[in-house]
Amino acid sequence: MQKNFIHEVIEIGIPGMSVLDVGAGILKATLEFRAKGYDVTALDIKIPPCIPEGIKFIETDFMKWEPDKEYDILFMQNSAQFIPKQQLLKKISLMKPKIIAVATFYGNPTPDFPGKYAMTFYESKDFEFFGYIKQLLK
Repeated sequence: MQKNFIHEVIEIGIPGMSVLDVGAGILKATLEFRAKGYDVTALDIKIPPCIPEGIKFIETDFMKWEPDKEYDILFMQNSAQFIPKQQLLKKISLMKPKIIAVATFYGNPTPDFPGKYAMTFYESKDFEFFGYIKQLLK
């Protein structure tokens, strides 16, 4: 059985790590991370119809948002294609997550993050999208 992108990221991380789920939508990934013991925060421009108790949700535009803490994992599934690549790379470099996990139907951003992000690269073709996982060097 082929793993999906969310499960690949869950296996790379460590329960207890903080996760920012950007473009959280209906909270599918948020709930899966939480079920595996991650400290997850969901972020989207629109509040989902139902937010389960205990879920941290931030309603805002990711590119206009200024985080008040560091996140160990930046998770973006099918939200990156709506952000110009260079702007996204700049935002990610300012946030300095330990793991960058970006999946998009359109293959954007391409896997050319700055060199210090080059420790690990994953590609997942589950559901015909490409997954990019970058781990920062310490």
